[in-house]
Amino acid sequence: MHRLLLSSLVLFAFGCTKYEQDGSLLHLRSPERRIVGTWSSVKVDQVGVTDDANVTELMTSNNLRLDAEFRDDYTVTITKVGEDLVYEGTWEFNEDNSVLHLDLVFNKALGPFYRDDAGTDYTDLVVSTAATLSQQDTLFFLAGSYTDVTDQVYTYLAALSTTTVAWTYTGGAPFFDYSPGDDITSYMPEFIDGLLAEGLITSATDYAGIIATMSTEYGVNVSYVEQPPVVSGPLDPALPGVLQAMYGLDVTLFVGTFATGTSDPDVWAYIADNDGPLLTEQYDGEVKHIDVYWRMLELDLDDMQVYQFREYAGEETYDYSYLLRFEKQ
Repeated sequence: MHRLLLSSLVLFAFGCTKYEQDGSLLHLRSPERRIVGTWSSVKVDQVGVTDDANVTELMTSNNLRLDAEFRDDYTVTITKVGEDLVYEGTWEFNEDNSVLHLDLVFNKALGPFYRDDAGTDYTDLVVSTAATLSQQDTLFFLAGSYTDVTDQVYTYLAALSTTTVAWTYTGGAPFFDYSPGDDITSYMPEFIDGLLAEGLITSATDYAGIIATMSTEYGVNVSYVEQPPVVSGPLDPALPGVLQAMYGLDVTLFVGTFATGTSDPDVWAYIADNDGPLLTEQYDGEVKHIDVYWRMLELDLDDMQVYQFREYAGEETYDYSYLLRFEKQ
């Protein structure tokens, strides 16, 4: 159905052509003379689809603005307005002036690429980093840098945002070098693990069992006090101060989307500050060659309509095509 409709469109376009080539009273100039000058596209209609890359270098949307300057030395310059793409080449009609061949080349910018001073390509690293940093997130950086200490902060936060237990030696049998009233919190996990391994207590939070067993097994008297969380979570305004006071860690909190894309200089700075390379954004130039064929539907002194097809070897191929209309400037 699609190919039938497409064929109908093409036949309709050809059937309605007013293209004159024989030097009639309305067209005193030959097609070669008529086409010389500067033309601007006023309408572009896509009437076919394919994956042929040769044509899509020039035709990439239905809203193209093309300026085409045809010169009498059979050279042509086609400018893709708004995209800074310039195609240079030659033009030539076939024997009966029904098909115009445009043999074009242009410098295609490839990239961006992200390289260090030695030319090593880190584009994949930038792409993956930018993808990660473009997600909504909560990050912690060392103050004044993009050095990411988020994992370290969350390790501390696990202890700071939970209820803890402080243990005190209160007497009984001697307990190492501690004196009654000393804080023994840092030493208790070893004893608690031992009591669990021997099945003398049911859990690490069986505080009554821990106190009783420490007394019966070792003759040591201990007590405990539950301490509330120091901070409520990563967004607690007190967290930076607590990290500085308790761990000597001076951090800056970031909440949101950090990166806007691979060209964001903050992404490169993030990579550099996290033991990565110093990078710059670069583009490579590549000379591309394309062949474009236009079936001439109309060529008046100031109006040109053409049907573009993919290739030409005596017969047109219709699976990728455009109908274009130009007005002479």
